[in-house]
Amino acid sequence: METLVPLVVGFVLTTVLGGVLGSYLQRRSWDHQNEARLREEELRRAGEVCQSVSGLLDKRRYRMLRLSFAVRGRAPETVSAEALTKRFSDYDQVLYEWNDSLNVNLAMVGTYFGQHARDLLERAYEAYQQVGSDLEDAYRKVAHGGQGAALDGLDGRLGELDGTAYQLNVFMMTQLREGTVGRRAPRPLEPPAAGT
Repeated sequence: METLVPLVVGFVLTTVLGGVLGSYLQRRSWDHQNEARLREEELRRAGEVCQSVSGLLDKRRYRMLRLSFAVRGRAPETVSAEALTKRFSDYDQVLYEWNDSLNVNLAMVGTYFGQHARDLLERAYEAYQQVGSDLEDAYRKVAHGGQGAALDGLDGRLGELDGTAYQLNVFMMTQLREGTVGRRAPRPLEPPAAGT
């Protein structure tokens, strides 16, 4: 009996402690695997956001550049009225795509890359809007038989848009490389308070 009690107690303690320890280690392993999977998914999704936003910035700038060339060529009649209308239509299509995703792009960039990236995108949006507005005014003037004087300085401003987009792209791609996206993004956006 004296040897049986310690043996039973030892067996129970080993079984219980072994089960608890095994359960703890299994849970820890599962948590680690789940965290790795979430990180991988975050990086993948952040990469998609970067590609989508970068592509849209490039697409709009290129359509603006093509419209600018058409407006400039219309006054001396090296570009036909039909070609000018086509360039404006191409530009207009990108504007629909741009405006349809304006807020979601701001939210996605802010969510995956943080406040600084969101601020860069917002500044880019403002710069693109200003240049686009001037370009549209020049188009309307030339389309109605006027001169494209409003294009003065537009080439330089279109070049600045390229620099603005490049700055945002480098910032996002650097964060992707470093793995500082999503929950690890610098200055992450705070979700709005409930009810606002």
